[in-house]
Amino acid sequence: MRIMEIMDKRTPEALRERAERALRLASWTSDDTARDALNLYAQRLLTEADLLEMAEQSDKTEHAA
Repeated sequence: MRIMEIMDKRTPEALRERAERALRLASWTSDDTARDALNLYAQRLLTEADLLEMAEQSDKTEHAA
């Protein structure tokens, strides 16, 4: 999958892929500021993925009722 396709997608899976890439980059850099920024970015992506999943579960529950 091309990077731009992944970046355009706002699915939990796509967000987690982006977070994983940011974490890999963070582990490779020796620049403390860049590492901190990448780790923070990854954490935000993971939080957004979790929120999207919770919203999807809530929608499924509402439709099932």
